[in-house]
Amino acid sequence: MVELVSKVYAEALFDVAIELEQLDLIEQQLQSVCQLFNENPEYYELYRAPNIALDERKAILDQSFSGKIAPELMNFLKLLLDKNRGFYILQIGEEFQELVEIHKGIIKGVVHVTCTLTDDQIKRLEVKLSESTGKQVLLKQKIDPEIIGGLVVHLGDKVIDNSLKKKLDDMKEDLFQLIV
Repeated sequence: MVELVSKVYAEALFDVAIELEQLDLIEQQLQSVCQLFNENPEYYELYRAPNIALDERKAILDQSFSGKIAPELMNFLKLLLDKNRGFYILQIGEEFQELVEIHKGIIKGVVHVTCTLTDDQIKRLEVKLSESTGKQVLLKQKIDPEIIGGLVVHLGDKVIDNSLKKKLDDMKEDLFQLIV
């Protein structure tokens, strides 16, 4: 339910941002609002608290963000309150960011390694993967001693497994095929 509601509202905001040609602005401002809520849980609770009058919560929004965010984003935040969906704002922010990345041709991935890669190594890997996918690839790294060596890259639903563990498993399977 949370995912579906978040997705619907994120898509609506995304469509408005595209139509108004303000995608970058609204993306940046929504990130700032979500960051503020993450860093200040009491403020987030105040925004979404159903026991506080709707007019009071809207007034707090006006005091906090008036003139600092696009009117469309302000209206969106108030609409969430009107529809009793204020508690979805962080998930909506995440869904919105995914839509922006898809629109801009950005793929975020994770590279699993046994030891930390340098920034230069990550950049070179991102360039290679960007060339092969035709999209801009951004990687985070995760230490995973179970792969023994090499690396495993997860890009969306694709997995590139160039690990020593995978090679050993393949060799083991080949040996079983020979024996049988």
